[in-house]
Amino acid sequence: MIARINALILVVLGVVSLFLSTIGGVYSSLFLFFVYSVFLSLLTQKAGSLGPLAWFPVFFFSYSSFFALNSIFFLGQPDELWLSVYLGHLALFAFSLPVLAYYFFRGMKTEQPVFYFPVQNYIFYCVWFFCFMAMGWVLSSGFTTKREVIDSSSGSVLAYLMIFFVVLGVLSTIRNVHLFSKEKRFFDWVATFSIFILLLGYGFTGERDFVFRYIFMFLIMYFTFKKKFSVIYPLAIILLLGFLLPASQALKGAVIADHVDFSIVSQRSIFENEFSSAGRNLQYVIDAGISDMNGITYLWDLKRSIPFLEGGQSTGKWFNEVLRHRYGDAGSSGWGFSLVAEGYINFGAKGVFFQYFFIGFITLLIYVFSGKNELVFIFYVFYMASLIYVQRADLANYIGFCFKVNLIVVLFIAFAVRSGKFLVGGRR
Repeated sequence: MIARINALILVVLGVVSLFLSTIGGVYSSLFLFFVYSVFLSLLTQKAGSLGPLAWFPVFFFSYSSFFALNSIFFLGQPDELWLSVYLGHLALFAFSLPVLAYYFFRGMKTEQPVFYFPVQNYIFYCVWFFCFMAMGWVLSSGFTTKREVIDSSSGSVLAYLMIFFVVLGVLSTIRNVHLFSKEKRFFDWVATFSIFILLLGYGFTGERDFVFRYIFMFLIMYFTFKKKFSVIYPLAIILLLGFLLPASQALKGAVIADHVDFSIVSQRSIFENEFSSAGRNLQYVIDAGISDMNGITYLWDLKRSIPFLEGGQSTGKWFNEVLRHRYGDAGSSGWGFSLVAEGYINFGAKGVFFQYFFIGFITLLIYVFSGKNELVFIFYVFYMASLIYVQRADLANYIGFCFKVNLIVVLFIAFAVRSGKFLVGGRR
């Protein structure tokens, strides 16, 4: 009964806060967006750390608001940013609707899955070997920046080697949970050394997501098996990331870089970091007045995502190399893109709503099935970490990171389980 009441409250709160945002300015819109984000997590806490609305709302608010907050505190030009804040609010409301409908009809339950995957040490040794091969490749190639690594790895052997850092993050999380289930501790020397390799991978390639994705997966597991989840934790983590992200930006590829530039770290960088890029890109397309592409970028994304189709243009590349060039803002590096912006450039606000309703529905399906199978559970935890990351990309990246890469990793684990050569054991 309480779950139904909370679900109804959140739907009403979403509708009312969106309506009030249309008659207020950017300040009231930011406040209403923040309140709605916090209450989504607060009133669904009973579903625990695994719930789709546990972590996502607060992180999504950050991606949607940091650009506006940076303008308010440091630029003094926030009035024209109302629409970008409103669209972020609308997207979160649409994402939450399928989940709230499920909670209304099925209730909220804190699930603690049976999870016993004893990962043998030698599977780690194999993955470590390929990670070291990737780092050796980067070092021998003379790269000095993350951009050089990305440009050179596209379609090369290096790109496949770098996937092993992602595999290592997932295997390390599994190791953490298995250790806790057996010995009430999360780390041994294998898990600790694996984290060290992930940090090295970040130092060599500049890919922060190797480390951050693992940390996020570990936190989901930690608050599932060890500690009761509370909305306080994602709020505290966002506050901490406001200080850590600028430093991590300066340290990208620190091992191969000619020098490390900490001059980019300042008071302003608290809001001017990875979280602000999605909002900046959304505001860019709003200012350009583009909202009538009628789904063409979705066709590009599908063609890029399906192997036997050809001719798909990258929406992110179109934004960085075509649209920015048109307005005289072309640069040597990309800005990423924005999932909210992709919905907007195709069908306006309606596109944002239906795109995020669809993503919320897909997320709900994976969440429901994750309680029935350990491999789907691994996929779901990995999916949630990737879902947050791709908010500053396009739909093709959502398909690629959240499904294609995740599926490769899970199939690798499934093969190991079934063959009995890499993983031993299963349900007790």
